[in-house]
Amino acid sequence: MGSFDGVHLGHQAILQFLVERARARNGRPVLVTFDPHPRELVSGKAVGLLTTAQERAALVARFGIEETVIIPFDRDMARMAAEEFVERILVGQIGASSIVIGHDHGFGAGRKGNRALLERLGPSLGFEVDVIPAQAVDATVVSSSVIRRSLTKTGDVARAESLLGRPYRWRGLVVDGDKRGRTIGYPTANLDPVAPQKIIPRAGVYAVTVHRGNDPLAGGMMNVGTRPTFDGVRQRQEVHLLDFEGDLYGEVLTVEFRERLRDERRFDGMEALVEQLKADESRCRSLLEGLQ
Repeated sequence: MGSFDGVHLGHQAILQFLVERARARNGRPVLVTFDPHPRELVSGKAVGLLTTAQERAALVARFGIEETVIIPFDRDMARMAAEEFVERILVGQIGASSIVIGHDHGFGAGRKGNRALLERLGPSLGFEVDVIPAQAVDATVVSSSVIRRSLTKTGDVARAESLLGRPYRWRGLVVDGDKRGRTIGYPTANLDPVAPQKIIPRAGVYAVTVHRGNDPLAGGMMNVGTRPTFDGVRQRQEVHLLDFEGDLYGEVLTVEFRERLRDERRFDGMEALVEQLKADESRCRSLLEGLQ
């Protein structure tokens, strides 16, 4: 059980252990998670997500999880004592015979539920407890918070990918734009977020791979920001698809962020902008070739 936002390498270690334990006990591997993110209700502030609840359920299924129980996290749940949550929810409703948590997992009112509490309750309630230690990549302990900071503070999407174990994905609906890109040879698909609560990486230009449904569509250059050369104010997300022609209006595209190319900046005229876009395209093509 846990928030499991991102289903990163640390989470994956928990899932793999859980599936192996379930097979050994002839049981069913079940993930217990929450929506919205508990920190959102406790802090009163929106939490940028790496994965929606539906994305989490789809991702964990790939690791052999047979059922995902998504518990609505409301004020009643936030006030529920850890002991009651274990007795009434985990054991009484779900029927847990073995509980697996991460090394830093806390639950229940005041986050008083922890390994010690589970080990104390386990013998009388009939379940075992396993705690999976922290997982590290290049001496960095993998956590959702570290990945969120990599995306929002530095735009280091390559580091986020190394901690997630896959590229960071974001989905957008193709909508009408001002069609300025096509006049300079770089037409773009303008994207509105499908899930506004999901994190969009820091403003800048990125090398991306784009999917239509489950099928790869094209590599691309994605700009996140206000387009200061055109005195923009509102943030936009727009992607130029390499070697693609066609009408995508009204379609939902999935963008995988692969590398950060540069910061967004203002250019002194269209000629300077086009020259930079040509340099971006050359670097983008080289990066994406190396990632295949």
